[in-house]
Amino acid sequence: MKVLMTGATGFVGTEGVSRLLHQGHSVRILTRRPELARNQLPAEVDVHSWNPAEVPSADRF
Repeated sequence: MKVLMTGATGFVGTEGVSRLLHQGHSVRILTRRPELARNQLPAEVDVHSWNPAEVPSADRF
């Protein structure tokens, strides 16, 4: 399954990402801090920069 997440760099989110990947899911995340996410999460996570204040920017997903 393909999963789109927000909050993936937080305490609960990092555990969620880990479990989803372990179960074989494809994980894409939206984050305000892509550099942090790329350093903190496994390489197979698809990281995208997103500002929740700019809701129309989510249309690309």
